[in-house]
Amino acid sequence: ITLTINQHVYSAFELEEFEENMSIVDLESKYTKAAAYVVNLNIDSTLAGLIDNFSQFVGTLAVDDTDDDVRRALQYLEDANTPMERRWFAQSPATKNSMLGIDRYASSDFNRGGAANIVRGTFGDIYGLNCWQSTNIEGTNAAGHDNGIYQSDAIALGMRMQPRTRKFDDIQNLSRQVAVSAIYGVIETRDDHGVWVRGT
Repeated sequence: ITLTINQHVYSAFELEEFEENMSIVDLESKYTKAAAYVVNLNIDSTLAGLIDNFSQFVGTLAVDDTDDDVRRALQYLEDANTPMERRWFAQSPATKNSMLGIDRYASSDFNRGGAANIVRGTFGDIYGLNCWQSTNIEGTNAAGHDNGIYQSDAIALGMRMQPRTRKFDDIQNLSRQVAVSAIYGVIETRDDHGVWVRGT
């Protein structure tokens, strides 16, 4: 497998000396945090873009997924002898909402611990899948989303340079320029370890 490092992303801002000194808020810290979020979101988006490349799929775009879809996706993983550990179900908020309509996922009657399976951003487990929802799943509510059920070995991320923060002073206008950047690459490594779950 060849993983090509071909992604370079950065986010930067300029903070003028006057603005910084007049504020009672630590603007540099807040802006740096926001810039780092942009860089990390870009990395996450690149990974999310791999989901619809899986050759195995279940469901229909813009249609609620069913328990049968989830179980069929799991069968794909079982057929490929994927490890039981580090299995994930990444879904859009719309898909999470449709899953809440399935009793076995939302009712405490089907959970040994007595609590509902789906309750938060990272919302528990379905058939051994670690479930989480993200607004960064590709797609729209109108056209449907590219949700994914996969084992961690299905995709790989290579970080040549972890998100790094650098500061530069600009004497021309007495400002500090701050940049956060990263260099990375992603690749699908094991196609049979992932399933494209087309849904809402």
